[in-house]
Amino acid sequence: MTQTTITREEKQFMHSFIITAPEMATPLLIHTIEWHVEMRSREHYLMAAFYLDQLNGCLNHEEFQSVLSVLNHRFSKLKGFREVIRHYTR
Repeated sequence: MTQTTITREEKQFMHSFIITAPEMATPLLIHTIEWHVEMRSREHYLMAAFYLDQLNGCLNHEEFQSVLSVLNHRFSKLKGFREVIRHYTR
């Protein structure tokens, strides 16, 4: 079974990592988002949404929209993830 909740310590680590090394955090966040989406469950889509929020803090608006576009294209057949992406493209 995989973990589908984030502990307070994990949130603190991610926040610190993003602040101190956003250029390193970005590829890790993208990989983590992709992994959660590939699990294809509601819980994992919610985890992907959390990491998308974190990624949004690492990138400027244009970069974030570009990543969303790539993820949307890659996972276009997954209705649950399309709903997550829709939240960011309004």
